[in-house]
Amino acid sequence: MENMTNETNSKENHAESKPPLSVMGSDSAYDKWNEIIQLPSIGPIKAFTKDYNEYCSELLLLTKTLIDLYGSLNGYWIQMSSAYTQALNNVGKKKLPKSDPWDSEQFRMILIDAFEDAFTSLFTSKEFAKAYNEVSSNQIELVNCVHRIFEKNLETLRLPTRSELDVILEDINELKRNIRDMRKELESGTIHGRANNSV
Repeated sequence: MENMTNETNSKENHAESKPPLSVMGSDSAYDKWNEIIQLPSIGPIKAFTKDYNEYCSELLLLTKTLIDLYGSLNGYWIQMSSAYTQALNNVGKKKLPKSDPWDSEQFRMILIDAFEDAFTSLFTSKEFAKAYNEVSSNQIELVNCVHRIFEKNLETLRLPTRSELDVILEDINELKRNIRDMRKELESGTIHGRANNSV
């Protein structure tokens, strides 16, 4: 009996010394991440982990931009759908002529007038201009966020970035222009030289 109580006490002590399962899982994940970080700096892993905070801030900014874009697109499409609904209501309010109520040409003209009125009033409103501006700004910000992340990845992998390639292309175009100008001067100089020799 005493032996069983000792075994029970030792099991209880062992269970108390173990951390909870959730802590163990996070500790093992943290240990694995540390092992990855401690790998030799052969490859891009070391460089990626070095700029971890910068990547996190860029990803957070990208997420915020996506949420803002989603909200502004919702506002944009709400205005578009309300204009569409208003146009359909206007079509329903207009009376067709009694002679031929299903005259397709007349009905087509009523549809065109109703939709033209509804969408013209929408496109000239300040609310639509504001919604469209928000959508455009958020799309541009999204492209800029993705561009910055790609630039950072290319720098980490020691590849030329887009901005560096743009500078190189500008230099190449300037060199081509200079060579073309020098050729023109050389050709005009040889033509003048021949003309002087012939005189």
